[in-house]
Amino acid sequence: ALLDIGLVNPVTKVSAGTNYHHKLAKQLADFLCDSEKGILKKFGGMLTLTDIYALFNRARGTEMISPQDLVSVCQLLTNLKLGISYKIFDSGVAVIQGDEFDEREVSEKLEKMAVEAPISFSEVASRLRVSLVLAQAHVTAAEQSGLLCRDETLEDVKFFPNLFLKYE
Repeated sequence: ALLDIGLVNPVTKVSAGTNYHHKLAKQLADFLCDSEKGILKKFGGMLTLTDIYALFNRARGTEMISPQDLVSVCQLLTNLKLGISYKIFDSGVAVIQGDEFDEREVSEKLEKMAVEAPISFSEVASRLRVSLVLAQAHVTAAEQSGLLCRDETLEDVKFFPNLFLKYE
């Protein structure tokens, strides 16, 4: 697994010493942004921390990292300017996203989807090819920005384009 993604020498606390988290951050960025594998790009430019933890540790084989080490690394990402950054949505969902990722662009895409037909969290997850947790975070962000309106029934929650903006 390590050779398949280029992690021939995974960073360890022993090999990196006091620079462990910085070197691990660099290795994580390389893993997520690799031009050939493009894991982050493959998943729409954003992945939950839970997914990254599983994928990264699987790639590292027996040299797994702890959840605390991953969180410590995430907190360094923006300052290290490695092309990825750490974000926590209002819902509490923690993600790593490519610096080119644009939440406004996703919100506008969701608005266009809602013009065609009302959308639900599961439909967004399916059409955007993201996890249900990320779909909920994206839809909630679009709703908070005013692009979508929610209709809650006993059966489901559907989102529509916010037509109230036309009358302001």
